[in-house]
Amino acid sequence: MANHHDTGYKELFSHPEFVEALFDGFVPGEISRMLDYATLTSEPSHYITPLFDEKIEDAVWSVQFKQDSAGTGQVLYLYILLEFQSAVDQSMPLRMLHYSASFYHQRLKEKIFTPGQKLPAVFPLVLYNGERRWTPPHNMLEMLQPVPAFIRPFQPSQQYQLVDVKNHGLRLSSADDNLLQLVFNVENALTAEDMQRVAVHLAKVISHHPDKERMDKALVRWFKRFLRQNKITIDLEAINDQNARQAPYF
Repeated sequence: MANHHDTGYKELFSHPEFVEALFDGFVPGEISRMLDYATLTSEPSHYITPLFDEKIEDAVWSVQFKQDSAGTGQVLYLYILLEFQSAVDQSMPLRMLHYSASFYHQRLKEKIFTPGQKLPAVFPLVLYNGERRWTPPHNMLEMLQPVPAFIRPFQPSQQYQLVDVKNHGLRLSSADDNLLQLVFNVENALTAEDMQRVAVHLAKVISHHPDKERMDKALVRWFKRFLRQNKITIDLEAINDQNARQAPYF
Protein backbone atom coordinates (compact mmCIF):
# COMPACT_ATOMS: atom_id res chain seq x y z
CA MET A 1 0.00 0.00 0.00
CA ALA A 2 2.57 2.57 1.06
CA ASN A 3 5.50 3.89 -0.94
CA HIS A 4 6.68 6.62 1.45
CA HIS A 5 9.70 5.45 3.43
CA ASP A 6 10.33 8.35 5.79
CA THR A 7 8.56 6.43 8.55
CA GLY A 8 10.45 7.55 11.62
CA TYR A 9 12.51 4.44 12.32
CA LYS A 10 15.19 6.56 13.94
CA GLU A 11 12.64 7.83 16.45
CA LEU A 12 11.36 4.31 17.19
CA PHE A 13 14.89 3.04 17.72
CA SER A 14 15.59 5.72 20.28
CA HIS A 15 13.67 3.34 22.58
CA PRO A 16 15.52 0.25 23.88
CA GLU A 17 12.33 -1.80 23.59
CA PHE A 18 12.59 -1.71 19.80
CA VAL A 19 16.26 -2.68 19.80
CA GLU A 20 15.39 -5.65 21.99
CA ALA A 21 12.45 -6.54 19.72
CA LEU A 22 14.77 -6.40 16.71
CA PHE A 23 17.22 -8.85 18.22
CA ASP A 24 14.58 -10.99 19.87
CA GLY A 25 12.66 -11.58 16.64
CA PHE A 26 14.84 -10.90 13.61
CA VAL A 27 18.45 -11.96 14.19
CA PRO A 28 19.80 -15.47 14.83
CA GLY A 29 18.67 -16.75 18.22
CA GLU A 30 22.16 -17.76 19.31
CA ILE A 31 23.11 -14.06 19.26
CA SER A 32 19.96 -12.80 21.00
CA ARG A 33 20.23 -15.34 23.83
CA MET A 34 23.72 -14.11 24.72
CA LEU A 35 22.69 -10.50 25.36
CA ASP A 36 21.62 -8.83 28.59
CA TYR A 37 18.97 -6.39 27.36
CA ALA A 38 18.78 -4.66 30.74
CA THR A 39 22.17 -3.14 29.90
CA LEU A 40 21.11 -1.58 26.56
CA THR A 41 22.57 1.92 26.36
CA SER A 42 22.16 4.49 23.60
CA GLU A 43 25.55 5.68 22.38
CA PRO A 44 26.58 8.88 20.55
CA SER A 45 26.01 8.43 16.84
CA HIS A 46 27.45 11.73 15.62
CA TYR A 47 31.15 11.65 14.90
CA ILE A 48 33.90 12.64 12.46
CA THR A 49 35.31 9.95 10.20
CA PRO A 50 39.06 9.58 9.57
CA LEU A 51 38.48 11.34 6.24
CA PHE A 52 37.15 14.37 8.17
CA ASP A 53 33.63 14.00 6.84
CA GLU A 54 30.83 14.34 9.33
CA LYS A 55 28.92 11.10 9.82
CA ILE A 56 25.61 10.77 11.66
CA GLU A 57 24.85 7.10 12.14
CA ASP A 58 21.18 6.17 12.29
CA ALA A 59 21.47 4.51 15.71
CA VAL A 60 24.23 3.07 17.86
CA TRP A 61 23.52 0.99 20.97
CA SER A 62 25.77 -0.93 23.34
CA VAL A 63 24.74 -4.03 25.24
CA GLN A 64 26.60 -6.39 27.55
CA PHE A 65 26.88 -10.09 27.02
CA LYS A 66 25.39 -12.18 29.80
CA GLN A 67 27.85 -13.40 32.40
CA ASP A 68 28.15 -17.04 33.32
CA SER A 69 25.98 -18.60 36.04
CA ALA A 70 28.56 -17.76 38.71
CA GLY A 71 28.64 -14.12 37.61
CA THR A 72 32.38 -14.29 37.09
CA GLY A 73 32.48 -13.85 33.34
CA GLN A 74 34.20 -10.87 31.80
CA VAL A 75 31.95 -7.92 31.02
CA LEU A 76 31.87 -7.75 27.23
CA TYR A 77 30.11 -5.23 25.05
CA LEU A 78 28.48 -5.48 21.67
CA TYR A 79 28.02 -2.25 19.73
CA ILE A 80 25.01 -2.36 17.41
CA LEU A 81 25.43 -0.12 14.35
CA LEU A 82 21.98 0.37 12.83
CA GLU A 83 21.52 1.71 9.32
CA PHE A 84 17.98 2.43 8.05
CA GLN A 85 17.75 2.02 4.30
CA SER A 86 14.88 2.62 1.87
CA ALA A 87 16.88 2.27 -1.37
CA VAL A 88 19.11 -0.48 -2.70
CA ASP A 89 22.79 0.40 -2.35
CA GLN A 90 25.27 -1.97 -4.00
CA SER A 91 28.13 -0.49 -1.97
CA MET A 92 26.55 -1.37 1.37
CA PRO A 93 29.33 -3.77 2.50
CA LEU A 94 31.90 -1.00 1.96
CA ARG A 95 29.69 1.55 3.74
CA MET A 96 29.25 -0.69 6.78
CA LEU A 97 32.97 -1.47 6.87
CA HIS A 98 33.69 2.27 6.80
CA TYR A 99 31.13 2.95 9.54
CA SER A 100 32.68 0.27 11.74
CA ALA A 101 36.20 1.62 11.22
CA SER A 102 35.00 5.17 11.89
CA PHE A 103 33.26 4.02 15.05
CA TYR A 104 36.44 2.42 16.35
CA HIS A 105 38.51 5.46 15.37
CA GLN A 106 36.19 7.75 17.31
CA ARG A 107 36.27 5.57 20.43
CA LEU A 108 40.06 5.56 20.36
CA LYS A 109 40.16 9.32 19.75
CA GLU A 110 37.91 9.91 22.77
CA LYS A 111 40.08 7.51 24.83
CA ILE A 112 37.04 5.37 25.64
CA PHE A 113 39.38 2.56 24.64
CA THR A 114 43.15 2.75 24.33
CA PRO A 115 45.22 1.31 21.49
CA GLY A 116 46.52 -1.37 23.88
CA GLN A 117 43.02 -2.59 24.77
CA LYS A 118 40.99 -5.14 22.91
CA LEU A 119 38.22 -3.30 21.07
CA PRO A 120 34.63 -4.40 21.55
CA ALA A 121 32.68 -6.38 18.98
CA VAL A 122 30.34 -4.60 16.58
CA PHE A 123 27.17 -5.88 14.95
CA PRO A 124 26.39 -3.96 11.73
CA LEU A 125 22.72 -4.25 10.84
CA VAL A 126 20.79 -2.84 7.88
CA LEU A 127 17.02 -2.43 8.27
CA TYR A 128 15.59 -2.15 4.76
CA ASN A 129 12.02 -1.12 3.92
CA GLY A 130 12.25 -0.40 0.20
CA GLU A 131 10.08 -1.78 -2.60
CA ARG A 132 12.84 -3.29 -4.77
CA ARG A 133 14.42 -6.63 -3.93
CA TRP A 134 17.64 -6.25 -1.92
CA THR A 135 20.47 -7.47 -4.18
CA PRO A 136 23.75 -6.07 -2.74
CA PRO A 137 26.28 -8.55 -1.34
CA HIS A 138 26.28 -9.07 2.42
CA ASN A 139 30.03 -9.35 2.88
CA MET A 140 32.85 -7.05 1.82
CA LEU A 141 34.73 -10.01 0.31
CA GLU A 142 31.90 -10.45 -2.20
CA MET A 143 32.65 -6.99 -3.61
CA LEU A 144 36.26 -7.91 -4.38
CA GLN A 145 37.71 -9.70 -7.36
CA PRO A 146 38.46 -13.37 -6.72
CA VAL A 147 41.98 -13.95 -5.48
CA PRO A 148 44.05 -17.06 -4.72
CA ALA A 149 43.42 -18.59 -1.30
CA PHE A 150 46.77 -17.45 0.09
CA ILE A 151 45.88 -13.79 -0.70
CA ARG A 152 42.38 -13.93 0.81
CA PRO A 153 43.44 -13.42 4.48
CA PHE A 154 44.86 -10.03 3.49
CA GLN A 155 41.54 -8.75 2.10
CA PRO A 156 39.00 -6.77 4.17
CA SER A 157 36.09 -8.91 5.31
CA GLN A 158 33.02 -7.87 7.24
CA GLN A 159 29.43 -9.05 7.06
CA TYR A 160 26.29 -7.16 8.00
CA GLN A 161 22.91 -8.52 9.08
CA LEU A 162 20.04 -7.61 6.76
CA VAL A 163 16.46 -7.31 8.03
CA ASP A 164 14.16 -6.80 5.04
CA VAL A 165 10.73 -5.59 6.13
CA LYS A 166 9.06 -7.13 3.07
CA ASN A 167 10.19 -10.60 4.20
CA HIS A 168 8.09 -10.32 7.36
CA GLY A 169 4.47 -10.17 6.23
CA LEU A 170 1.30 -9.75 8.27
CA ARG A 171 1.34 -11.65 11.56
CA LEU A 172 -1.79 -10.84 13.53
CA SER A 173 -2.21 -13.78 15.89
CA SER A 174 -2.34 -13.22 19.64
CA ALA A 175 1.10 -14.83 19.96
CA ASP A 176 2.75 -12.26 17.67
CA ASP A 177 3.31 -9.38 20.07
CA ASN A 178 6.82 -8.39 19.01
CA LEU A 179 6.85 -4.58 18.89
CA LEU A 180 8.83 -4.43 15.67
CA GLN A 181 6.52 -6.93 13.99
CA LEU A 182 3.72 -4.44 14.67
CA VAL A 183 5.69 -1.89 12.64
CA PHE A 184 6.35 -4.40 9.87
CA ASN A 185 2.64 -5.27 9.78
CA VAL A 186 1.84 -1.61 9.06
CA GLU A 187 4.48 -1.44 6.30
CA ASN A 188 3.19 -4.66 4.70
CA ALA A 189 -0.55 -3.91 4.76
CA LEU A 190 -1.65 -4.07 1.11
CA THR A 191 -5.28 -2.97 1.37
CA ALA A 192 -7.41 -0.67 3.52
CA GLU A 193 -8.97 -3.78 5.07
CA ASP A 194 -5.52 -5.10 5.97
CA MET A 195 -4.60 -1.77 7.56
CA GLN A 196 -7.77 -1.78 9.63
CA ARG A 197 -6.95 -5.26 10.96
CA VAL A 198 -3.36 -4.23 11.61
CA ALA A 199 -4.49 -1.17 13.58
CA VAL A 200 -6.82 -3.26 15.76
CA HIS A 201 -4.01 -5.72 16.51
CA LEU A 202 -1.54 -2.91 17.24
CA ALA A 203 -3.93 -1.29 19.72
CA LYS A 204 -4.58 -4.63 21.44
CA VAL A 205 -0.88 -5.46 21.87
CA ILE A 206 0.01 -2.02 23.19
CA SER A 207 -2.87 -2.09 25.68
CA HIS A 208 -1.30 -5.18 27.30
CA HIS A 209 2.31 -3.97 27.18
CA PRO A 210 3.95 -3.60 30.63
CA ASP A 211 5.12 -0.10 29.70
CA LYS A 212 1.87 0.82 27.98
CA GLU A 213 2.04 4.62 28.20
CA ARG A 214 5.58 4.83 26.84
CA MET A 215 4.88 2.46 23.93
CA ASP A 216 1.51 4.12 23.32
CA LYS A 217 3.23 7.45 22.67
CA ALA A 218 6.02 5.98 20.53
CA LEU A 219 4.02 3.64 18.31
CA VAL A 220 0.77 5.57 17.97
CA ARG A 221 2.63 8.76 17.05
CA TRP A 222 4.61 6.82 14.41
CA PHE A 223 1.47 5.07 13.12
CA LYS A 224 -0.54 8.28 12.74
CA ARG A 225 2.32 9.93 10.87
CA PHE A 226 2.58 6.89 8.59
CA LEU A 227 -1.13 7.10 7.76
CA ARG A 228 -0.91 10.85 7.14
CA GLN A 229 2.21 10.66 4.95
CA ASN A 230 0.73 7.88 2.85
CA LYS A 231 -2.79 9.40 2.69
CA ILE A 232 -4.39 6.30 4.21
CA THR A 233 -7.78 6.55 5.92
CA ILE A 234 -9.08 3.96 8.37
CA ASP A 235 -11.93 3.88 10.90
CA LEU A 236 -10.17 4.91 14.10
CA GLU A 237 -13.42 5.06 16.08
CA ALA A 238 -14.09 1.41 15.32
CA ILE A 239 -10.65 0.53 16.69
CA ASN A 240 -11.34 2.43 19.89
CA ASP A 241 -14.69 0.66 20.27
CA GLN A 242 -13.27 -2.78 19.50
CA ASN A 243 -10.58 -2.42 22.15
CA ALA A 244 -13.15 -1.18 24.68
CA ARG A 245 -10.90 1.52 26.08
CA GLN A 246 -12.28 4.18 28.42
CA ALA A 247 -10.35 6.85 26.49
CA PRO A 248 -9.93 6.91 22.69
CA TYR A 249 -6.86 5.00 21.58
CA PHE A 250 -6.15 6.94 18.40
